[in-house]
Amino acid sequence: RAMQLASIVPVAASAWLLLLFCNHAVSQTPPPGGIPVTNYQCFDCVKDENGNPRKVRAMFMDSASVVENPAARERAVELGVDYDCNDPAKALPECFVAENWNSGWVGALSKQIFDNLGVEVIAMTQANFTLNSSAVYSGGSSYTRCVWEIRVGGADICVGDFWETNE
Repeated sequence: RAMQLASIVPVAASAWLLLLFCNHAVSQTPPPGGIPVTNYQCFDCVKDENGNPRKVRAMFMDSASVVENPAARERAVELGVDYDCNDPAKALPECFVAENWNSGWVGALSKQIFDNLGVEVIAMTQANFTLNSSAVYSGGSSYTRCVWEIRVGGADICVGDFWETNE
């Protein structure tokens, strides 16, 4: 249980921790008699050792109103097939295009964060869960499984809503 907690806590707020890669302090001149302000901002600042945008493997947790892929849904309707980006047998190519995950309150926010950071997002879904994560987690929470996917090296960030569970 302690190992599980130690593994999960560092990545529970993974979208926000990503911002820590690039904190650049910018001092702003305070108004007369005001308190100095330091603004930690990051625009196009997450680079690899060669100065190129860093690649981030983002696992999008498809959920209505939270993280959505309208392009994949529309394509499924056009083709007359069931929409399911989480099933490897049914996932359409549009499921794995990062720019398509731009809807829902977490999806829109994460797109804005990724765009501001200037990272290259490699889109993943539950269809990309690995055997490594299933070997260490067999519970029912897809987000917890995603966190374990990070722990075993299969993803870098989970994009979705989350809450505390007994696991």
